[in-house]
Amino acid sequence: MDVELDSDGIKAKAGALAFTIRSSPATKFASGIDQAQDVHLNINFDSGIPSNAKGIFAELAGVQD
Repeated sequence: MDVELDSDGIKAKAGALAFTIRSSPATKFASGIDQAQDVHLNINFDSGIPSNAKGIFAELAGVQD
């Protein structure tokens, strides 16, 4: 697995799967303190989800029944 940290977040590549994980504030809260306390993690599958993938993300993407 190759992992790189840059200003966009954590970029990782494992086999045919490449993805980026970044955080963002919970903008539903007005207070900056509350936004920072309830940070969200965003996952972007840069390469898409491989057709042979298994697990929750594969199920959500419709790759696995």
